[in-house]
Amino acid sequence: MFKNISLRIQMTILTTLILVIVSVILTVTSVYNVNQTLVAPMYSALTTAPSFIESGQYLDSTNPYMYEIDQSIEFMMPVESIVSLSYAEEVIAAGTSSFRLSAFGSMILIIIVAAGFIYYVLGKFLNPVKQLSDEIELINEKRLSQRLIGFNTSGELQELSHSFNMMLDRLDRAFESQKRFSSDAAHELKTPLTVLKTKLDVLEMDANVEIDDYQNFVEVAKKQTERMINLVDHLFILSAQQDYELSDEVYLDYVFIDILEDLKTAIESKNLTVEYEPCDITMTSNQIMLTHAFSNLIQSAIKYNHDKGSIAIRTSVEEQSLIVEVIDTGIGIPKEQSEHIFNAFYCVDPSRSRKFGGAGLGLAITKDVIERHQGTIEYLPNSDGGSIFKVILPI
Repeated sequence: MFKNISLRIQMTILTTLILVIVSVILTVTSVYNVNQTLVAPMYSALTTAPSFIESGQYLDSTNPYMYEIDQSIEFMMPVESIVSLSYAEEVIAAGTSSFRLSAFGSMILIIIVAAGFIYYVLGKFLNPVKQLSDEIELINEKRLSQRLIGFNTSGELQELSHSFNMMLDRLDRAFESQKRFSSDAAHELKTPLTVLKTKLDVLEMDANVEIDDYQNFVEVAKKQTERMINLVDHLFILSAQQDYELSDEVYLDYVFIDILEDLKTAIESKNLTVEYEPCDITMTSNQIMLTHAFSNLIQSAIKYNHDKGSIAIRTSVEEQSLIVEVIDTGIGIPKEQSEHIFNAFYCVDPSRSRKFGGAGLGLAITKDVIERHQGTIEYLPNSDGGSIFKVILPI
C-alpha cells in the first residue's frame, strides 16, 4: 500500500489516522456525557415541574396581561414571561445540536491543523535520515573510500552510520584485495610467458642453433609450463566460492602418512629428518582439502629448509580441539613480515620465491581451508631457527 510513498508521508498518514480515531472517541464521549449529565436532567425537570398555563385558561389577545383568579388570590404576570414546555424542549434541542456541531467541527479543524503540524515536525525529524540517504546514494564502487560524516548524534542514526562505515571499510578492503589479487595473478602468469618468449626470440635470432640450445629451451619450457599449471590450479582452489562438504570421516594418521610418502623424494633430496607423532584421531572434514592444506605446510617446511635439516609434525588434543604443529629448522620468516604471509601472492623474499618456484599462494590456500573447517592457523618463530605453523581444529 505504502510502497511508493515516502517515509515522511507514511508516518504522517499513520499518525493522523491514530489522531482521528482518538479524536472521534473523545468527541463522541464528550457529546454523550453532555447528554447524560446536562440535557437529560433538564428534560426530566421540565416534564415533572408544574406548568404555568393550565388547560382551560384563557389569554386575552388584546391585553398583554393575563389575570388568574383563584378565589382569594389575584396576581398579574406578563405573557412574555410565561414559558411553555414545548418551547423549552426546542431550546434545549437546538442547544444540544449546536454543541454537537461545534464539537465535531472543532474536531475536524484540530485534525487538519495537527496533520499539517505532524508533517512539518516529521520533516524536521527525518531530515538527517534524508541527508544520510543522499550521502549513501553518492557512494559507488569508485568511491568506496568515502565515509559518512556529520552523523554523530546519539541514537539509532549514529549506529546506522557507524555500521555503514564499517561495511564500507570491509568492502574497500575486499575490493583492494581483489584488485591486488588480479594484478598479482596477471604478473605471476606473465612471468613464465615472458621467459618462454625471450627464449624463443633468442632461438629465432641465432642462425647457428645447436641441439643443446633446443634441449635447453625444452627444459625451460617444461619448467615454466609446470609452473603455470601449478599456479592456475592454486588460483582455481583459492577463488572457488562454493562451500565444499565436510562429511568425510578422516583418519589423520593416514593423511600425514600419505603426504610424507608423496613427498619422500623431495625429503631425501635434502637429506631431511622427519619426525611424526601418530595421533590416532578421526575427525569429520573434507579429506581432499584438508590433505591439500597440510601438504602445503609440509612442502613449505621442505622447500625452505636447510640441507640435513629436520621437520617435526606434532599432534595433541586439548579441550575438544586438535592441535597440529609443523616445525622446521629452515630459514624462517622475519617478524615484521610474519603477519602478511597468509595473504595471496605475498612473498617474504621475491627472489627466494622465484628460486624455489613459489607464487605465494600455498599458505593463503591453507588458511582458507583451515578456516572453512572452523579452525585457526598461526605462525610462530622456532627458537632453534626456522618456523612453526600451529593449526587448531575442532573435533
